[in-house]
Amino acid sequence: MSVLSVLLACKGEPHARPLVTAQPDVVCAPWLEAMSPDGAGRVAVAAGAEVRVVATADCRCLFILEGHAAAVTAVAFSPHAAHTLVTAGEDRTFKVWDLEAGTLVYQSSILCAASLTAVSIDPEYPRAAIGAADGVVRFFDLATSACACVQTINLGVKLRGALAAAAAAAAVDEGGGGQETPKPKP
Repeated sequence: MSVLSVLLACKGEPHARPLVTAQPDVVCAPWLEAMSPDGAGRVAVAAGAEVRVVATADCRCLFILEGHAAAVTAVAFSPHAAHTLVTAGEDRTFKVWDLEAGTLVYQSSILCAASLTAVSIDPEYPRAAIGAADGVVRFFDLATSACACVQTINLGVKLRGALAAAAAAAAVDEGGGGQETPKPKP
């Protein structure tokens, strides 16, 4: 990919700042970005509680998406419908946006006590995995307008269990299997 320079501000605003540096794969914090998968030349850039969708060809701001009550922490385009963008944030909600119309099509309720930190969309099925700071990942069906939660996995509990089992196994190995080694008889 060639050097990409995307502007945070819409064309014509006096305080435009570069978001992506001249170095490949280096994004200036505290911004997040995602490229549209369809080759349409759009990038979604989150800064604070708003997301700007920018055309990469001319750095024109296509949409400013507002609605999160706190900082947006994750953005992802759908590989199934490139005009669909999913955002998640510190307000503990996720939102589904239609970028053809620039409108909000779904807003979740508050999902948990922890901030939402990650969004990933399944490349085979229209469902999103929404991760939270508490280690819980929830899977939502994007094929319907209700965006129903279809599965919840508490990775924090599973990870703590696996680490405890590994620590116990290591302790047994260090202690000779937990048994005394018999001494040879003279």
